[in-house]
Amino acid sequence: MVVVTIPVLIGMAALTVDVAVMFNTRADLQRSADAAAMAGASSLLSDAMLRIRLGTDDGSEVSEITTLANVRAAAVGALNPSLGTETTTVDGADIQIGYLDLTSGTSVLVPNPGPPEYLNAVQVTVRRSADGPNGSVGLFFAPIFGRMSTEITASAVAAFDNRVVGYDMSGGWLMPFTVDKENYEQELALGIDNYMNMHDEGVNTVGPGSDGIPEANLYPVDSGPGNFGLLNIPHTSPQSTVDIVEQIENGVSEDDLIAEIGDSEFTFEDEWGDPITYTMEGTAGLEAALKASLDVKAGDVIGFLLHDKSGIMESGANLMYPIVELRFGRVLDTKLVGGNKYIWIQPAVFSGGGLRLDITGPGSLHDTAGLVV
Repeated sequence: MVVVTIPVLIGMAALTVDVAVMFNTRADLQRSADAAAMAGASSLLSDAMLRIRLGTDDGSEVSEITTLANVRAAAVGALNPSLGTETTTVDGADIQIGYLDLTSGTSVLVPNPGPPEYLNAVQVTVRRSADGPNGSVGLFFAPIFGRMSTEITASAVAAFDNRVVGYDMSGGWLMPFTVDKENYEQELALGIDNYMNMHDEGVNTVGPGSDGIPEANLYPVDSGPGNFGLLNIPHTSPQSTVDIVEQIENGVSEDDLIAEIGDSEFTFEDEWGDPITYTMEGTAGLEAALKASLDVKAGDVIGFLLHDKSGIMESGANLMYPIVELRFGRVLDTKLVGGNKYIWIQPAVFSGGGLRLDITGPGSLHDTAGLVV
């Protein structure tokens, strides 16, 4: 009986051990694929992708994004080991960039999408195969039955989701500035492009030149006698220059926003999709002392508010702004003394803390806010 059952026992051992090996290896490959897809999709936060969304691309951006996605996905995928290997190589042919319909739970990646769809997702497949760079997975007991190895794959998709429905203060990125929405959008439409930044190249530096992303002046903008777009947050406590400098350097705090609007989160649409407007107090005067703090922010992405100038109430120290939207931009250059004062900014993609996503979200303008998920 022992002789008869030995093959059965060995077969059960082979099944138990080798199936466990396959499942563990599959988990290793899935971690590698997940990480690689997320890294690849981070290319969708680049200025090259923003130029596509703004319609200012010169035709080279898709190639630039694809290259960046491949480099990042391969680099991060290689950091993950799998059974018998210290690294896991991701083949370039297994990295695809395209469009994924986020409103459907069964959608698949569409390579090379056309307008109005655009690149929003990266799919990565990681393989352990005999003809691949990682080799197949060797088995322990199965060779007794002539099966030396097996092939395993794992796949993951990461996408840029722009369906933002709320902004809270956990990120510390909101500055106490507001600019008229109509003027801001007109300036962007004019296409003034006198600055360029090296953000995509990993250098947080800006300088003269053109990068295909237009600029607008954030501050000062004449909103009425004595007011130029600086907000007093919260209005319950007059903010000194020191207070405003603190808000520029570290962002408007959660406590300050709660004191101002009764909540720690901006939400510009209600559950029925109707607009929500916040009324916020301006502070008179132009603070030249803010320049040093703003110079430190050059190259950083910050949040700022837009108001509807037709709804401005009062004037001078009592001016009240109707706040209708929140946008993000990269600080480029600041001049707050002498003539022709300015804070030049350009639209930028924000993916930091404080964004709340929901499948009912309308999508942020030009997708300048969103998360890789």
